[in-house]
Amino acid sequence: MNKEYFESIIKVFHKNKEAKAVFCEHLNKYDLVFDCTTDNDLMYILNSLNLNCNLINMSITNHAKDLVCAFYPNIYGFVMNQFENVLSNDIGDLYSPTGCWSPTFKASYNDIDLLVQMGLKHINHVFSSESAKNNFIVTFEGESFQTLKIKEF
Repeated sequence: MNKEYFESIIKVFHKNKEAKAVFCEHLNKYDLVFDCTTDNDLMYILNSLNLNCNLINMSITNHAKDLVCAFYPNIYGFVMNQFENVLSNDIGDLYSPTGCWSPTFKASYNDIDLLVQMGLKHINHVFSSESAKNNFIVTFEGESFQTLKIKEF
């Protein structure tokens, strides 16, 4: 899907009933949709749609200490609560790029990849075993950051 087009259009027309129906129709063509945009406004809008597809939001904390995964229709509230009230997510030292880009978190590719792969493995298990689609976080346990743990909610 054309990310730039979709994000811009859905934000402008998300309150229009006809446009909302088109967004739902478009997304419902897919079995599984991942939202990894880290865009809170888009997450809110997607969570408000009447979808039949499986929508999963994946968000990562600064320094890649935690990966938050949420299943539709319980995405927005869960993710916001994790980032605002539960997880330690110090955003005082984000990278501030030059130009018109947004600041981004600091993390190594390896740390990000490790969390994402563990999250995807758990998601695959949920679908292959037909388990409950419980929101979860993947987090490093202990001070040495050598053990990963999945906490379901």
